[in-house]
Amino acid sequence: MWVTYRREAFVAEDRLGLVRITFDTGIAWGDPTVDLSEPRQWKLLADVRGQVVVELKYYGSYPGWVADMVRRFDLERKAMSKYRHSVDALRDSQRIPLPLAQPVPRHALALEYVR
Repeated sequence: MWVTYRREAFVAEDRLGLVRITFDTGIAWGDPTVDLSEPRQWKLLADVRGQVVVELKYYGSYPGWVADMVRRFDLERKAMSKYRHSVDALRDSQRIPLPLAQPVPRHALALEYVR
């Protein structure tokens, strides 16, 4: 299974701690390859086509400016594993047997903000 995307990352540090925000776009998946070479064709991940996945990580206190940003842009907290969604898309395309395409357990997912 191959997953690719474009990422812009920003880091801010103040007296309250460290914040990292990433913006992922163009999330696409490709069929697994036997020789681990890059797939010939990429397919945009339909679940987030045309959207930006914003991942927010912070160490220390939750910064007030981040809370303001979440409210201002009406961001919704969702679990968004690019790999798990890609495996689901591959399974849905019926290119691999169902037993090999079991979803990743929920506890293994990273939480990201999706808009």
